[in-house]
Amino acid sequence: MNIFTTVAKQITDNIKEQREKVAQKKAINAIGNSNPLSFLANNKRPIEKVENYRELVDKAANSFGHLPAFHLEGENGNFSRPVSFIQFKEQVYGLGTAMASQGMLDGFVGILSENRYEWCLSYLTIGAGGTVIVPLDKELDVEDLHQQIIDGGITTLFYSKSMAKKVAEIVAAKDTQLKHLINMDLEESTEDEYSMKVLVAQGIDMYIHGNETYESRSIHPEKLGILVFTSGTTSNSKAVMLTQKNICFDIYSVLHSLYCDENDTMLIILPLHHTYSCTAGFLALFNRGCAIGFCKSLKGISIALNEYKPTITMMVPAILEVLYKRLDSAISNSPETKAKVEKGLALCNAADKVGLDIRRKIFKDIHAKLGGNLRLVISGAAAINPAVLRAFEGFGFTIRQGYGLTETSPIVTVNETKGNKYESVGKPIKDVEVAILDPNEHGIGEIGVKGDNVMMGYYRNPEATSKVFRDGWFLTGDLGYKDKDGFVYISGRSKNVIVTKNGKNIYPEELETKIQRLPFVNETMVSGEADTRSDDLIVTAQIFPDYKELEKAGYTDEESIYKLLWEEVKGLNESLASYKKVRALVVRKEDFERTSTNKVKRNAVTNKVNK
Repeated sequence: MNIFTTVAKQITDNIKEQREKVAQKKAINAIGNSNPLSFLANNKRPIEKVENYRELVDKAANSFGHLPAFHLEGENGNFSRPVSFIQFKEQVYGLGTAMASQGMLDGFVGILSENRYEWCLSYLTIGAGGTVIVPLDKELDVEDLHQQIIDGGITTLFYSKSMAKKVAEIVAAKDTQLKHLINMDLEESTEDEYSMKVLVAQGIDMYIHGNETYESRSIHPEKLGILVFTSGTTSNSKAVMLTQKNICFDIYSVLHSLYCDENDTMLIILPLHHTYSCTAGFLALFNRGCAIGFCKSLKGISIALNEYKPTITMMVPAILEVLYKRLDSAISNSPETKAKVEKGLALCNAADKVGLDIRRKIFKDIHAKLGGNLRLVISGAAAINPAVLRAFEGFGFTIRQGYGLTETSPIVTVNETKGNKYESVGKPIKDVEVAILDPNEHGIGEIGVKGDNVMMGYYRNPEATSKVFRDGWFLTGDLGYKDKDGFVYISGRSKNVIVTKNGKNIYPEELETKIQRLPFVNETMVSGEADTRSDDLIVTAQIFPDYKELEKAGYTDEESIYKLLWEEVKGLNESLASYKKVRALVVRKEDFERTSTNKVKRNAVTNKVNK
């Protein structure tokens, strides 16, 4: 008996029970539940609001006690060392007590490391002590890190052993305000470095014996609490001033759109120094009692998914599209697999008509490759191909994309489980306003945001701050529009718009999304380049192809690769308005320079148009 016969029999045998469950689910959905699987969960645990990071730590410990807050790697590489919410609070208060007693919380405190438990412990310890947190990007070179440590006025720095060499070079310059260095991996403190492990142990002992130095520190949720340097993909990096109120508000609001609770496990993949990963991936889920695991690098995603078997994770479109291409290639290259998938999809579509969702069961082998338990993937930071979303949903995955910026703490909009639109970034989260300012004849204008998630401004940069606020609206620099249902759509960045001589506006991101879907395209960037012959801008596409796939297909020399890609682009041009057509192509030998969230750094790209 094959899988399709087996499943069909199971459907028949259990049809009554399943229909009762579906009816129950519909009843729950009618009162606003948004959880795709555990549809009774909203009745179990209400969403709690917290005012600051200390309250976040305290409430989580009181609510979830001995449940695992984090999963740590054991000696054999498996995550076999859970840290409970109570243990985490004890370590926060211990580390904080040791730091406060030695004056380490009297200035701004930086964090420089890969994703790991100690990053989270450092972050909430600093915040719960009422001190300004400065998360730093470990991928930056020494020169840029050095400058951010100076600009951020960092006096105490947490770092991992992988960052020790960079830190040593920065300290050697002797021009920073650094006074205290805390090594996350040092077993014993030295004359120059403190061991984080030792500080935690010493602080716990001090706290148990009545030291209230840390606990008595004041927290001011509306004052500067987090200083975050932007990635600077279109301009030089700026330091965004956020408050604990900003972040706590965003946590509370986004949790009204996507449900999670103590039954979930979160795998953190994206760098925690980014507000997107920190707020929505770490703090929001910690607030709800989810267990958290860490992916060390983008290369280790598959291993981490199967190790932690998460129910939730966050990804950027580039990661999802790579996973989709691998999956699509595996299916397309095997006629037998392709036939089974097509039959499976047909069976799932038939089951949908009688109110049954059997996709996870039919495609359990695909789910197993991603850990087996994954129920929700949140996508953000860039636009994603709707075809990718539809494909994953066809296999039984729930993927929801949202939109936000560092300056908005960061989430502004998100697609809820109900009413999802694949091309949209969703509706504004609770108590956040979104307006389309100065719309053109097509309804496209700059996206403005109001809400308690909006930043204080840019640190020591009043001129830049004044440029992004108008009549109470924060000006995102992103162009977009709303539909009649209030869903928001992103057209592109205002700085990237190509304006032709006859006044036509071309949005590079729109073309990039289309080019990205072409065969053999790994990454692309579109820009307007001066053309001496027409005295106008021409649309130019740079493509970094998938050389491995090209080689498999028999294309190995530059000329044949260029000709193939140009034919694909010309085919795309046929569906575009004349002023949008790509007129020049550059085939890159090397990938684009990227940020740590895998976005192309546009300002680092130099175009050379093929004549």
